[in-house]
Amino acid sequence: MKSFFIAKTNSDGSNILHLAVISSESATMLRFPLTSLPASGMMGLIDSPDTHGRTPVHFAAQKRNAGTVELLAEYNADFNATDK
Repeated sequence: MKSFFIAKTNSDGSNILHLAVISSESATMLRFPLTSLPASGMMGLIDSPDTHGRTPVHFAAQKRNAGTVELLAEYNADFNATDK
């Protein structure tokens, strides 16, 4: 099985979880990285802010995507994080 560096970020500091939330209208895109990562690696990404301090939760709430918000809650995302 080929491995890949899942913690990589783009120029805005967005990681794979940010991009999955941004690019999808449902929790489907987010489910793969969350279920594929070991708990220790995923926890570092789920609350990781981009360069503006926004976490995947911020984007899910902005999109009003209840399914994605619920999925992030299942993985103990920080709902008290504040952006810059």
